[in-house]
Amino acid sequence: MLFWIVATGLVMIAMMAVFLPLLRAPKADATRDALQRALAAELAEIEAERGSRFASAIEADAARAEVARRLLALDKTTEAAVQPTRPQWLFGFALLPILAVPLYLSLGAPEYPDQHFATRADRGQIDQQREMDALVARVEARLRDVPDDARGWALIAPVYAGMGRTDDALNAYAQAITHFNGDAKEKSALIASRGELQVALAGGRVTPEAGAAFSQAIALDANNEKALFYDALRVEQTSADNAEAKAAWQALIDRFAAANPGWLATARERLAALNAPQPAAPEMAGTGPTPEQVEAAAAMSDADQRAMIEGMVAQLAEKLEANPNDAQGWARLIRSRIVLGQRDEAAQALAAARGHFAEGTEDRTKLDSFAASLGL
Repeated sequence: MLFWIVATGLVMIAMMAVFLPLLRAPKADATRDALQRALAAELAEIEAERGSRFASAIEADAARAEVARRLLALDKTTEAAVQPTRPQWLFGFALLPILAVPLYLSLGAPEYPDQHFATRADRGQIDQQREMDALVARVEARLRDVPDDARGWALIAPVYAGMGRTDDALNAYAQAITHFNGDAKEKSALIASRGELQVALAGGRVTPEAGAAFSQAIALDANNEKALFYDALRVEQTSADNAEAKAAWQALIDRFAAANPGWLATARERLAALNAPQPAAPEMAGTGPTPEQVEAAAAMSDADQRAMIEGMVAQLAEKLEANPNDAQGWARLIRSRIVLGQRDEAAQALAAARGHFAEGTEDRTKLDSFAASLGL
C-alpha cells in the first residue's frame, strides 16, 4: 500500500510540473503589439495624406492595401500564438498516467523485493564464470583441431585446476609436456606445476610419482625453486633421519635466502619444527621386544623383520584401544607408523589420540608438538 501512495504522489507532482505552465495565460508579445500600432498608424497616415503623398488614388489604394494585408497577417499570427492547441496537450498528458497504470499492473512487480547487494555480486560472478566457460570452450575447440598445440595445453591446464577439474588439468599438463619443444626451463616449469598439483591432490604428501616429476624438473633446470622446495619436502616425509631433512631444508634456505621467495617462510617453519625438541616416547611396559626377540630378529630377512615390527605395532594399537589415555603410547605408535612409511595410518592414530586428550592440556600440547615435528 505504501508503494502505491508514494507512486501516486510522484505522478501528481510530475503532472503538476507539466500542467501548471500550460494553464497560465500566455503573456502578450510587446514587439507584436508595437508592430500592430505602427501599421495602424501608417494606415491612418495613408488616409490622411492620400492627396498630397501619392500621385494618384491608385497608388494610395495600393499602399493602403499592402499595409492592411500586413496588419491582417499579423492579427492571424497573434491569434494562433494566443490560442495554441492547449486542449490537445492537456489531453495527451492526462492520458499518460491513465495508460501507464494498467501497463505497470500487467508488466510490473511492485511486490517483488529488492535484490541484496550480495545477490547482485553473485550475478557478477556468474557472468564472469560464463565468460570463462566461453573462453575455455574456445580453447578446447582449438585443441581438438590442433591437439599438438603445447602452448594451448599449457594455457588451459591451470585454468582447469582453478575450476576444480583436476583430472583435466593433469591431462592438460601431460599433453603440454609431451608436445613441448621449447626452452628446457619452460618445460621444467610445466613438469613442476603438474607435480605440485599431484601433491595437492595427495593432501600435501609428495607421492612417488610427484617426486619423480620434481627430479625430472630439476634435471632440466637446476634452479627450479618449486621443484627444489617439494624435493626438500619429499626428503622430510620419506627420511627416517631428521638430520637428512634438516640438511635439505637448510641447503634450500641458504641458496635462496637473498632472493626471498614466497615459500621461504614455509621452509624456515619446517626447519624450525625439525629443530624443536621432541617429546620422548619411551617404551611401554610389556610392549618392547624382549632380548630373545631381538636375537631372533637379527637372523631374519628384511621382509620377516618388517612383518615382526608390524605385528608389534599392531599389538601396541590394540593396547591403546584398551587404554587410550596413554599419551606416550600414542606418540610411540605414531612414530612407528611414520618409520614404516604408513603416513595415512599415522594421521589416523593422531586423530584418535586427539580425541582422548582435551585441547589445552599438557598431554595434548606435547602430542601436537610431536606431530608437528613429524610433519603431521
